[in-house]
Amino acid sequence: MTSIDNAFIDRVVSSDHWALAKDWGHIRRGHPEGTVGRHVMEQLLPFVERWFKEDEEYLTLVALCYLHDIGKPLTKDKNSHLSGGPHSVISARIATELGAPDRLVQVILSHDRAYGYWRKLKDKQGVWTASRWIPEQRERFLAEFGRPGLDLNLLVVFNRIDNAYRRPVEIDESVDSVRWFENRLIEERLIPSLPEAGRDKRLDWSPA
Repeated sequence: MTSIDNAFIDRVVSSDHWALAKDWGHIRRGHPEGTVGRHVMEQLLPFVERWFKEDEEYLTLVALCYLHDIGKPLTKDKNSHLSGGPHSVISARIATELGAPDRLVQVILSHDRAYGYWRKLKDKQGVWTASRWIPEQRERFLAEFGRPGLDLNLLVVFNRIDNAYRRPVEIDESVDSVRWFENRLIEERLIPSLPEAGRDKRLDWSPA
């Protein structure tokens, strides 16, 4: 399969994997909506419908909304934190089983990694400091986001969609992991320019 159509999305939504995922989860830090289903239906899809309805990537973005967290029920929850196999890896495997093209699979594998790198700049007290960005982390960042087969434009756009509802008003890397990630991609010349789609509407994700 090389492209996404409505039949593929119907396959995902009607799958046992989505049936399990949509009601999985509870209200927790970073996810006030609770379940994967509410995250997708109430936060992500309204943003996509409002700002990407006429975009050529519309169906691809809808598919990513359903697939990116579909593996979470197969992880283990310990003290309100996911443990065991990363949900992104499990979600990517499920996406492959359902027939998703590798372009989507690669984005699913990396969709949470941007936040992961940003979070490592916090100390044990939760204080974020840019100077904690050490050479070893930078090298891992370059290897991961510069790897062949990863569509950075698609990843950037979906990262905006996945985080639009919880991004702060402050334009500050210390509180906005999305802005930090995009700035690093430009600084490291991994991407020549940032896509405009969703760029200025990041705080307005609710239905019109």
